[in-house]
Amino acid sequence: MCRAFMLIMVGNVAFGLWIRPDVKRAAAAARAEDAPAWAVVLLIVSLAILAYCTVEVYLIHISREAPPRDA
Repeated sequence: MCRAFMLIMVGNVAFGLWIRPDVKRAAAAARAEDAPAWAVVLLIVSLAILAYCTVEVYLIHISREAPPRDA
């Protein structure tokens, strides 16, 4: 499960890097207007998924039991 969340975070960052030129082009085309609503929504959703995955991975990490020590 931890591996899945890490893959989701990596995919989220890769998607953000992949769509960045399109967002820049749309923002440059609409300089006189407000930022396109879809770009703002995409940014908020992307950051929310990244935060959720980070918290989830951290909670899984701290709740995991330590392996037994061999004497």
